Amino acid sequence: MSNPIAESIDYLVECGWEREQAVNLVAAIRDESGERLWEAAPKWIEHCGDSMRYVKDMLGSVGLGLIEVRLGEDNETWLFKLNEKGMGEGKKLTEENT
Repeated sequence: MSNPIAESIDYLVECGWEREQAVNLVAAIRDESGERLWEAAPKWIEHCGDSMRYVKDMLGSVGLGLIEVRLGEDNETWLFKLNEKGMGEGKKLTEENT
């Protein structure tokens, strides 16, 4: 029999979270209604997994020197933009796939 809590933790670890973080993320979701909790939990787990993938992909691209980063006008939001090297790599990939 499958265990959705254990499966959720394993999924988050596969997405890049540490096991302890994954346990805490799974345990964090709450609702007064059990029905709403079962509806919300998969959405929360998916959001957490997607967020980690986004962070890894975006920061990985910055680390490869493909993206420049600026601080937004609110002094809290980071703005990402392909730089010349990133544009060149993007064009090269497009040409290879056409």
